[in-house]
Amino acid sequence: MLMRSLCEAKGGLWLGVAWLVVAGGATGCTGAGRFVTAEAEMAYRPGFPDFDLEVIASLEDDRPGIEVYLGVPYASLVFAAADTGYVAAFEAVVRVWDEGERMVVREATTDTVRAATRAQAGSFRRVHRRLRIPLDPGDYEVEARLADPATGEVATRRRHVTVFGPDPAALVLSDVLLLARWGALPFEPLVAPHTPAGFDSLRARVLLYGPGEEAPGAVALAMRLLRLRADTSVAAPPYALPVMRGALAYQGVRYDEADTLQVTRRRVQPPASGLEVLFSLPPLEPGLYRVEVEARPDTPAAGRNALRRVRDLVVRPPDFPRITTLEAMVAALTYIAYPDEMEALAGAGDPAERRRRFDAFWGRLMPDRRRAADVLARYYGRVEEANLRYTTFKEGWKTDRGMVFILLGPPAYVDRRFDAEVWYYGYGLPDEHTYTFERVRVYGSDGRFVNYVLLRDPSYHQAWIDLVRRWRRGEAL
Repeated sequence: MLMRSLCEAKGGLWLGVAWLVVAGGATGCTGAGRFVTAEAEMAYRPGFPDFDLEVIASLEDDRPGIEVYLGVPYASLVFAAADTGYVAAFEAVVRVWDEGERMVVREATTDTVRAATRAQAGSFRRVHRRLRIPLDPGDYEVEARLADPATGEVATRRRHVTVFGPDPAALVLSDVLLLARWGALPFEPLVAPHTPAGFDSLRARVLLYGPGEEAPGAVALAMRLLRLRADTSVAAPPYALPVMRGALAYQGVRYDEADTLQVTRRRVQPPASGLEVLFSLPPLEPGLYRVEVEARPDTPAAGRNALRRVRDLVVRPPDFPRITTLEAMVAALTYIAYPDEMEALAGAGDPAERRRRFDAFWGRLMPDRRRAADVLARYYGRVEEANLRYTTFKEGWKTDRGMVFILLGPPAYVDRRFDAEVWYYGYGLPDEHTYTFERVRVYGSDGRFVNYVLLRDPSYHQAWIDLVRRWRRGEAL
């Protein structure tokens, strides 16, 4: 077994400490704690809700409205032992505002979640819930609030949606909903913008509504699966040269540089009451993808009047956001290891040699085993937390915000502006303790990905070098 606790390690003391950190292993030889120290950051904290929200307009029995999907990670809930396993609860409130900022709907529910095993209760898999809300055609803001009754903690998400109604003279196409299935389980919606690889089947769903008897005819449907070019680089230090606006690291994604993986075409005759159309997608390796669905009335007069909907999706390694391999642990060291050390680690000829060099790296830094355990728990805990907080088209730990979070932890205060975030690590401190991230709107995105680019400056140099040295001495705890 690749991951093993320090109690089981036969060779490589520091590697054993590292496996203990990432495996969710024991606090001692028999414990079941997430990390080796209680003070370490956790990827999810039970009782602090974290969820994803998807809102799709649709017609149901000719009544316009929205489908609201919630995806709640098991690990963010507080489970209690029960006769049949483990049980947790959450309270969901969905509010809908119209263009005049008048609340038109408030739906509240309390839901119970059951887990068969302790491992399932602590997993990153999501429990999904669907809510149907009838609405008149128009533009709306949808807000979902999720509360954990055990702690009183609340999380909020918002989405904009345009609701359409039956139109006897026009074709209507819904947004794309992705559905995945693992093993023998039923298909479930992919609400989050990223998903672990390893699903057995993947589908794209759209709802198509015909124009009715006034304009009958077939509709030509085309689904394209694209692989997009995205930035995967690791964040440079705050004192490095600024990122050029034309660079991929600034734009994040090149939507005009895509590889077409699949094209599926169909001709259908959708009724006015609606037609559900499913497209099967192939297995996907980790990367950034786009599903495009285009609907065009199959008549000479249609011309260019086509409807188009897109859905972006990031596929991650199966264990994401956890760091569970030696290769991933080595890569994440880049913020505290010097270039020659990273080069030596990357230049190992085989896995055994890489393990030896990894052990040697930590052994040189921290001869004290307990101190090493604390530092590794804190460091890789923050790497996983950065993956959860800041992942977009690339892993959260590689982003500018992820880099600052890993080395400095959460800021004391965040000033969120329309075009930037400003992180303050104390009041009245010099500028080297304040970080400004410019918000870059990715042109062509479906709105799920926003790139935040750190405004770099040479004035950060000395403070950042001192911070790295403190980490290497085990003093940045």
